[in-house]
Amino acid sequence: MSAVKTASEKRVLTAIAAAVLMIILMPALSQMAEPAAGIGNADGNNISQGQETASEPTGSGSLIEWRGDASGESAAYCLTKDPGNSVPEVSDGLPPVNKEYYITATSDPLTSISPEGKAAVQKGNSITFTFSADAGSYIDAVIVDGMHLSQAEIDRGSYTFRNVGMNHTIWVKGAESEVTLTIAMVEGSGYAEYSVDYGPFTKYTTIVSLPDRADVTVRAYADDGYQFERWRVGATPLPDPELLFYRIAVPLQVMLYFAEEDEGGLMGENEGNDILGGGFLPLMIGALLLTTAGFFILRKIL
Repeated sequence: MSAVKTASEKRVLTAIAAAVLMIILMPALSQMAEPAAGIGNADGNNISQGQETASEPTGSGSLIEWRGDASGESAAYCLTKDPGNSVPEVSDGLPPVNKEYYITATSDPLTSISPEGKAAVQKGNSITFTFSADAGSYIDAVIVDGMHLSQAEIDRGSYTFRNVGMNHTIWVKGAESEVTLTIAMVEGSGYAEYSVDYGPFTKYTTIVSLPDRADVTVRAYADDGYQFERWRVGATPLPDPELLFYRIAVPLQVMLYFAEEDEGGLMGENEGNDILGGGFLPLMIGALLLTTAGFFILRKIL
C-alpha cells in the first residue's frame, strides 16, 4: 500500500476527526446553553435555589409558581403577579404579621375607667376610654403616658388613643368632694329636687356631695294648700321655682320658702274683693267730690 494519501482520503479523515470532536464537545455546549435553575425576578435576573431576595416584597396577586430548596437549608419562595402590573414579583409566601400594642388603663378606688386593665390594639387602630367619679368624689387628674390632661379634656369624660403605634398607659385619680348641696326648708310645706350635670332629678332628703365644678339644678314643689314663694341664697331672694347653678366649686346652701295659698304677701281673691267693694271705692269717690268742691270754692274766692 502506498504511504502517500490521496486528496480524497485526506477529506474523509478530516470529516471523521471533526465528527469525533463534535461528539466530545456536545455535552459541554449543552450545559453552557441552559439557564441556571431558579425563578426570574422583576429585573429579569435568575434567582438560584437558596439565593436570598428582598426581605419585604411588595404587591399582591395570584400564585404562579412555588419553588424551594429541597435541602431545607434555604427559604422557599413563590412567584406572584400583581393584577395591576404585568411584572412578576417575588414574596416569601408568608401572611403579613399584624403588630399589636397594649394600652394599660387603671383607676383608683374613687373613680372608674372602661375598658379597664390591659387592652390589645392593632397597629394603626384607635381605642376610646371613658372615665367617671364615684358618688361623693370627683376626678382630680387623668394621666396619659405620664402627662396630665387639661381640665377641659377631663370634663369630656373620655380619651381616645388614635393611630396607635406604641404601648400606652392611662390612669384616673379621684378625690373626695368638699362641695356639697344643702337645701333648708324655712317656711311652709313642700319639697325640692336636684339634678347634677343635667342628669335625672332626685328628691332632696339630706346633704349631697357634689363633683367638683358640677352644674346643679334645683326645683321646688309645693304641697296641697301651699304655693312656692321664693328661694334665698345668702341675702338674695330668687323668685323662680327652678334654678341652675353653674360650675359649683364651694358648698352651696339654698333656703326654700313656701306660703299658704292666701298668704305670703300676695293679694288673694277675697282680699281684692274686700278692697274694691268693702269701703275702698266709696272712699275714692268721696275724695274726688271733696277735691271738686274745693276747686269751685277757690275760684269764687279768687
